[in-house]
Order: sequence, then C-alpha cells, then structure tokens
Amino acid sequence: MSDTSKDIIRTHMSVFQDPLPLVEEPFACYAEKFGFTQDEVIELLRHYLSTGAIRRVAGVLKHDRSGFVVNAMVAMAIDAAQCDAAGAVLAQFPFITHCYRRTAYPDWPYTMYAMVHAKNKRQFNRYIKRIRSLISPKEIAVLRSIKEYKKTSFRPG
Repeated sequence: MSDTSKDIIRTHMSVFQDPLPLVEEPFACYAEKFGFTQDEVIELLRHYLSTGAIRRVAGVLKHDRSGFVVNAMVAMAIDAAQCDAAGAVLAQFPFITHCYRRTAYPDWPYTMYAMVHAKNKRQFNRYIKRIRSLISPKEIAVLRSIKEYKKTSFRPG
C-alpha cells in the first residue's frame, strides 16, 4: 500500500463511520469532502475491501427506531469445546446482531453473548426458546438495558 493510500486511510476513513446520507448518490458527499470524484471514492473503497484494509461497507439499522423494542444481550453458559459450534448457529439467526465468545469466571459462567432483537416480549421469548433448543446452554442470563448512555462506532484516536 502506498504512502498516499495510507495517508488517505488515516485522514479520511473515520469519515466513513458516519451514517451515509439518505440520498440518491451517498458517496458524492465523501467525494466532495476528499476532493475526489464519486467514482474514485467507490474505487478506493473497492480496493480497500479487496486488500482487506477494510472489512465491509454496511448500513446499520437503528433497531429501536424500526419497531424492535425488546432488545437484550443474552449471556449463555456453553462448554468451551462447544463455543465455536454454538457461535456458528447463533450467527445465522437474523434476530441476532452481535455474537461473541468471552472468558468465563468462577462466579460468572457465561461464555457466549448474543444481542437479540424482537418486536415484542412474546417474540423475544420464542427466540430464546429456539436458542435453547438448538444449542442447549447450561444457563442463560438475559441482560436488558436500563438506560443507554452512549452508542457510537469505534473511532481510533
């Protein structure tokens, strides 16, 4: 990767963490900010995707504003040897947006975490029942948020 490309990443990539504007040509605003053409911005993104410099370009749905009012982190106690298989199953569910494996502790046995989104409590309970039937966790703890203080994408300093 050239020094110029690295400078562009350092200088401009944090801009791509901002929401895309809901306009016909959303990359045109970035082109204007960077002093490029829209085609150059799109080509630069394609290049970074193909080289692995960035993993993806994606839209983020604001679940709470789109009707998904029951949202909770679900912690599951899964044997370490089963975590990869359980994670693969959980990652396939469209109602799960985040899925992580973490270290268990003597007083906190949970090794798998999944953010589950549902339109109502009944649907949420069906999702939990489905999770239980497919991966059979020893324990489940549903961690509902009480208050949100901050929710942003990571921005390297």
